[in-house]
Amino acid sequence: MPWPIEDAWNQHLDNMNRRVHSRQYTVSLVQVEEPNSGNSSHTEHVHPYWQMELSEHAGFTVRCGTVEHMPDENDFLLIPPQNLHHFSYLHGKNAWSVKFAVAELEERYPIAILPRTHTSELLYHTLKAALMMPCNQEPEATQILIEHLLGAVIDLYFYARACDGNENVLIRKVRKFVESCDAQRRCPSVKEIAGYCACSTVFLNRVFRRYLGVPVKVFVDQYRFETARKLLLFSKLNITEVAVEMGFDDVFRFSRFFKRLSGSSPSEYKRLNLS
Repeated sequence: MPWPIEDAWNQHLDNMNRRVHSRQYTVSLVQVEEPNSGNSSHTEHVHPYWQMELSEHAGFTVRCGTVEHMPDENDFLLIPPQNLHHFSYLHGKNAWSVKFAVAELEERYPIAILPRTHTSELLYHTLKAALMMPCNQEPEATQILIEHLLGAVIDLYFYARACDGNENVLIRKVRKFVESCDAQRRCPSVKEIAGYCACSTVFLNRVFRRYLGVPVKVFVDQYRFETARKLLLFSKLNITEVAVEMGFDDVFRFSRFFKRLSGSSPSEYKRLNLS
Protein backbone atom coordinates (compact mmCIF):
# COMPACT_ATOMS: atom_id res chain seq x y z
CA MET A 1 0.00 0.00 0.00
CA PRO A 2 1.36 3.51 -0.79
CA TRP A 3 2.25 5.54 2.28
CA PRO A 4 0.44 8.81 3.16
CA ILE A 5 1.95 11.92 1.62
CA GLU A 6 2.87 14.16 4.55
CA ASP A 7 5.74 16.28 3.22
CA ALA A 8 7.79 17.10 0.16
CA TRP A 9 10.28 14.27 0.82
CA ASN A 10 7.54 11.65 0.96
CA GLN A 11 6.06 13.13 -2.19
CA HIS A 12 9.44 12.71 -3.88
CA LEU A 13 9.72 9.09 -2.69
CA ASP A 14 6.20 8.36 -3.91
CA ASN A 15 7.04 9.73 -7.36
CA MET A 16 10.22 7.63 -7.46
CA ASN A 17 8.24 4.54 -6.47
CA ARG A 18 5.83 5.07 -9.37
CA ARG A 19 8.53 5.74 -11.97
CA VAL A 20 8.82 3.27 -14.83
CA HIS A 21 12.28 1.73 -14.84
CA SER A 22 13.92 1.06 -18.19
CA ARG A 23 16.11 -1.91 -17.22
CA GLN A 24 13.66 -4.82 -17.09
CA TYR A 25 15.04 -7.25 -19.69
CA THR A 26 17.89 -9.62 -18.84
CA VAL A 27 20.01 -9.13 -21.96
CA SER A 28 23.23 -11.12 -22.46
CA LEU A 29 25.50 -10.18 -25.33
CA VAL A 30 26.60 -13.23 -27.35
CA GLN A 31 28.57 -11.95 -30.36
CA VAL A 32 29.29 -8.80 -32.38
CA GLU A 33 30.37 -8.94 -36.04
CA GLU A 34 31.62 -5.86 -37.89
CA PRO A 35 30.66 -4.96 -41.48
CA ASN A 36 32.89 -6.37 -44.22
CA SER A 37 33.29 -5.82 -47.96
CA GLY A 38 33.27 -9.43 -49.14
CA ASN A 39 30.39 -10.75 -51.24
CA SER A 40 28.85 -13.78 -49.60
CA SER A 41 25.63 -15.70 -49.04
CA HIS A 42 24.75 -17.57 -45.86
CA THR A 43 22.97 -20.90 -45.80
CA GLU A 44 19.48 -20.91 -44.35
CA HIS A 45 19.74 -21.28 -40.59
CA VAL A 46 18.03 -20.73 -37.24
CA HIS A 47 19.32 -20.02 -33.73
CA PRO A 48 17.99 -19.80 -30.14
CA TYR A 49 19.01 -16.19 -29.56
CA TRP A 50 18.07 -12.77 -30.95
CA GLN A 51 19.97 -11.24 -33.85
CA MET A 52 20.03 -7.56 -34.77
CA GLU A 53 21.41 -6.11 -37.99
CA LEU A 54 22.45 -2.48 -37.66
CA SER A 55 22.47 -1.51 -41.33
CA GLU A 56 25.00 1.06 -42.55
CA HIS A 57 23.97 0.90 -46.20
CA ALA A 58 21.32 -0.82 -48.29
CA GLY A 59 22.36 -3.78 -50.43
CA PHE A 60 21.56 -6.96 -48.53
CA THR A 61 18.38 -8.98 -48.02
CA VAL A 62 17.10 -11.33 -45.34
CA ARG A 63 14.58 -13.96 -46.40
CA CYS A 64 12.24 -15.69 -43.94
CA GLY A 65 10.05 -18.20 -45.75
CA THR A 66 8.57 -16.35 -48.71
CA VAL A 67 9.07 -12.89 -47.17
CA GLU A 68 12.13 -10.81 -48.01
CA HIS A 69 13.34 -7.92 -45.85
CA MET A 70 15.62 -5.28 -47.40
CA PRO A 71 17.03 -2.92 -44.75
CA ASP A 72 17.87 0.60 -45.82
CA GLU A 73 20.61 2.85 -44.50
CA ASN A 74 20.50 3.30 -40.71
CA ASP A 75 17.81 0.64 -40.23
CA PHE A 76 17.37 -1.82 -37.38
CA LEU A 77 16.49 -5.35 -38.52
CA LEU A 78 15.51 -7.69 -35.67
CA ILE A 79 15.47 -11.49 -36.00
CA PRO A 80 13.91 -13.09 -32.90
CA PRO A 81 14.75 -16.70 -31.92
CA GLN A 82 13.38 -19.73 -33.81
CA ASN A 83 13.06 -17.89 -37.16
CA LEU A 84 14.59 -19.76 -40.09
CA HIS A 85 16.32 -17.10 -42.22
CA HIS A 86 18.79 -16.60 -45.06
CA PHE A 87 21.15 -13.67 -45.80
CA SER A 88 22.20 -12.49 -49.27
CA TYR A 89 24.81 -9.74 -49.65
CA LEU A 90 25.09 -7.96 -53.01
CA HIS A 91 27.88 -5.53 -52.10
CA GLY A 92 29.34 -6.93 -48.92
CA LYS A 93 27.93 -7.15 -45.42
CA ASN A 94 26.93 -3.54 -44.83
CA ALA A 95 25.75 -4.00 -41.28
CA TRP A 96 26.84 -4.60 -37.72
CA SER A 97 25.49 -7.99 -36.65
CA VAL A 98 24.72 -8.35 -32.93
CA LYS A 99 23.61 -11.62 -31.38
CA PHE A 100 22.18 -11.62 -27.88
CA ALA A 101 19.97 -13.62 -25.53
CA VAL A 102 16.96 -12.23 -23.64
CA ALA A 103 15.96 -14.44 -20.72
CA GLU A 104 12.34 -13.27 -20.71
CA LEU A 105 11.85 -13.60 -24.49
CA GLU A 106 12.41 -17.08 -25.85
CA GLU A 107 9.12 -17.30 -27.78
CA ARG A 108 8.97 -16.92 -31.54
CA TYR A 109 8.18 -13.42 -32.83
CA PRO A 110 8.30 -12.28 -36.48
CA ILE A 111 11.32 -10.70 -38.15
CA ALA A 112 10.86 -6.94 -38.51
CA ILE A 113 12.54 -3.71 -39.55
CA LEU A 114 11.86 -1.00 -36.95
CA PRO A 115 9.91 2.03 -38.21
CA ARG A 116 12.13 5.07 -38.71
CA THR A 117 11.50 7.63 -35.96
CA HIS A 118 13.55 10.30 -34.21
CA THR A 119 13.91 7.93 -31.24
CA SER A 120 15.07 4.99 -33.37
CA GLU A 121 17.60 7.17 -35.21
CA LEU A 122 19.04 8.47 -31.94
CA LEU A 123 19.22 4.92 -30.58
CA TYR A 124 20.85 3.72 -33.82
CA HIS A 125 23.72 6.22 -33.61
CA THR A 126 24.19 5.68 -29.86
CA LEU A 127 24.35 1.91 -30.24
CA LYS A 128 26.67 2.12 -33.24
CA ALA A 129 29.04 4.37 -31.29
CA ALA A 130 29.05 1.84 -28.43
CA LEU A 131 29.78 -1.04 -30.83
CA MET A 132 32.72 0.90 -32.33
CA MET A 133 34.39 1.51 -28.96
CA PRO A 134 37.83 -0.19 -28.72
CA CYS A 135 37.61 -3.61 -27.04
CA ASN A 136 40.56 -2.88 -24.75
CA GLN A 137 38.91 0.17 -23.16
CA GLU A 138 36.62 -0.77 -20.26
CA PRO A 139 35.22 -3.90 -21.95
CA GLU A 140 32.86 -4.80 -19.10
CA ALA A 141 31.38 -1.30 -18.91
CA THR A 142 30.98 -1.23 -22.71
CA GLN A 143 29.17 -4.58 -22.65
CA ILE A 144 26.77 -3.33 -19.97
CA LEU A 145 26.07 -0.21 -22.05
CA ILE A 146 25.41 -2.27 -25.20
CA GLU A 147 23.08 -4.63 -23.31
CA HIS A 148 21.07 -1.69 -21.95
CA LEU A 149 20.75 -0.24 -25.45
CA LEU A 150 19.65 -3.62 -26.84
CA GLY A 151 16.89 -3.67 -24.23
CA ALA A 152 15.71 -0.31 -25.58
CA VAL A 153 15.71 -1.72 -29.13
CA ILE A 154 13.53 -4.62 -27.93
CA ASP A 155 11.07 -2.13 -26.44
CA LEU A 156 10.85 -0.26 -29.77
CA TYR A 157 10.24 -3.57 -31.54
CA PHE A 158 7.23 -4.39 -29.35
CA TYR A 159 6.02 -0.80 -29.40
CA ALA A 160 5.86 -0.90 -33.20
CA ARG A 161 4.27 -4.37 -33.35
CA ALA A 162 1.72 -4.30 -30.55
CA CYS A 163 0.66 -0.70 -30.47
CA ASP A 164 0.59 0.56 -34.03
CA GLY A 165 2.09 3.79 -32.71
CA ASN A 166 -0.48 4.17 -29.94
CA GLU A 167 -0.09 2.34 -26.62
CA ASN A 168 -3.75 2.93 -25.77
CA VAL A 169 -4.57 0.50 -28.58
CA LEU A 170 -2.77 -2.19 -26.59
CA ILE A 171 -4.75 -1.45 -23.43
CA ARG A 172 -8.04 -1.69 -25.34
CA LYS A 173 -6.90 -4.98 -26.87
CA VAL A 174 -6.11 -6.40 -23.42
CA ARG A 175 -9.44 -5.20 -22.02
CA LYS A 176 -11.37 -6.95 -24.80
CA PHE A 177 -9.38 -10.16 -24.29
CA VAL A 178 -10.01 -10.13 -20.53
CA GLU A 179 -13.71 -9.55 -21.23
CA SER A 180 -13.81 -12.58 -23.54
CA CYS A 181 -12.04 -14.73 -20.93
CA ASP A 182 -14.46 -13.49 -18.29
CA ALA A 183 -17.37 -14.62 -20.48
CA GLN A 184 -15.70 -18.06 -20.66
CA ARG A 185 -15.49 -18.21 -16.85
CA ARG A 186 -11.71 -18.23 -16.70
CA CYS A 187 -8.88 -15.95 -15.61
CA PRO A 188 -6.07 -15.42 -18.15
CA SER A 189 -2.45 -15.30 -16.99
CA VAL A 190 -0.26 -12.32 -17.79
CA LYS A 191 1.86 -14.55 -20.05
CA GLU A 192 -1.26 -15.63 -21.96
CA ILE A 193 -2.36 -12.02 -22.39
CA ALA A 194 1.11 -11.00 -23.63
CA GLY A 195 1.07 -13.88 -26.11
CA TYR A 196 -2.33 -12.80 -27.41
CA CYS A 197 -1.03 -9.25 -27.87
CA ALA A 198 2.23 -10.45 -29.48
CA CYS A 199 4.40 -8.62 -26.96
CA SER A 200 6.48 -9.43 -23.90
CA THR A 201 5.15 -9.47 -20.33
CA VAL A 202 7.78 -6.85 -19.45
CA PHE A 203 6.59 -4.47 -22.16
CA LEU A 204 2.93 -5.12 -21.35
CA ASN A 205 3.44 -4.30 -17.65
CA ARG A 206 5.40 -1.20 -18.58
CA VAL A 207 2.52 0.13 -20.72
CA PHE A 208 -0.04 -0.55 -17.99
CA ARG A 209 2.08 1.07 -15.30
CA ARG A 210 2.61 4.13 -17.48
CA TYR A 211 -1.02 4.64 -18.47
CA LEU A 212 -3.02 3.08 -15.63
CA GLY A 213 -0.52 3.09 -12.76
CA VAL A 214 -0.84 -0.67 -12.11
CA PRO A 215 0.66 -3.88 -13.56
CA VAL A 216 -1.46 -6.15 -15.76
CA LYS A 217 -2.20 -8.67 -12.98
CA VAL A 218 -3.71 -5.94 -10.81
CA PHE A 219 -5.79 -4.69 -13.77
CA VAL A 220 -7.15 -8.23 -14.39
CA ASP A 221 -7.95 -8.72 -10.67
CA GLN A 222 -9.71 -5.36 -10.47
CA TYR A 223 -11.75 -6.14 -13.59
CA ARG A 224 -12.80 -9.55 -12.23
CA PHE A 225 -13.60 -8.05 -8.82
CA GLU A 226 -15.90 -5.50 -10.44
CA THR A 227 -17.70 -8.30 -12.28
CA ALA A 228 -18.06 -10.31 -9.06
CA ARG A 229 -19.26 -7.26 -7.14
CA LYS A 230 -22.02 -6.56 -9.66
CA LEU A 231 -23.14 -10.19 -9.64
CA LEU A 232 -23.34 -10.16 -5.84
CA LEU A 233 -25.32 -6.94 -5.65
CA PHE A 234 -27.45 -6.95 -8.79
CA SER A 235 -28.13 -10.59 -9.68
CA LYS A 236 -30.12 -13.33 -7.97
CA LEU A 237 -27.09 -15.62 -7.76
CA ASN A 238 -25.89 -16.72 -4.32
CA ILE A 239 -22.20 -16.60 -3.37
CA THR A 240 -21.47 -20.17 -4.50
CA GLU A 241 -23.12 -19.50 -7.86
CA VAL A 242 -21.15 -16.29 -8.28
CA ALA A 243 -17.93 -18.21 -7.58
CA VAL A 244 -18.84 -20.71 -10.32
CA GLU A 245 -19.76 -17.89 -12.70
CA MET A 246 -16.35 -16.31 -12.10
CA GLY A 247 -14.54 -19.59 -12.84
CA PHE A 248 -13.31 -20.38 -9.32
CA ASP A 249 -12.85 -24.02 -8.32
CA ASP A 250 -14.49 -23.52 -4.94
CA VAL A 251 -16.21 -20.82 -2.94
CA PHE A 252 -13.33 -20.54 -0.47
CA ARG A 253 -10.87 -19.43 -3.15
CA PHE A 254 -13.43 -16.94 -4.42
CA SER A 255 -13.96 -15.59 -0.88
CA ARG A 256 -10.20 -15.10 -0.39
CA PHE A 257 -9.96 -13.32 -3.74
CA PHE A 258 -12.92 -11.06 -2.94
CA LYS A 259 -11.67 -10.18 0.54
CA ARG A 260 -8.20 -9.37 -0.78
CA LEU A 261 -9.71 -6.84 -3.21
CA SER A 262 -12.46 -5.37 -1.02
CA GLY A 263 -11.35 -5.95 2.57
CA SER A 264 -14.62 -7.79 3.27
CA SER A 265 -15.88 -11.29 2.62
CA PRO A 266 -18.57 -11.64 -0.08
CA SER A 267 -21.30 -12.14 2.53
CA GLU A 268 -20.15 -9.10 4.56
CA TYR A 269 -19.88 -6.96 1.46
CA LYS A 270 -23.35 -7.95 0.32
CA ARG A 271 -24.89 -7.33 3.73
CA LEU A 272 -23.23 -3.89 4.10
CA ASN A 273 -24.16 -2.68 0.61
CA LEU A 274 -27.71 -3.99 0.45
CA SER A 275 -28.81 -2.94 3.90
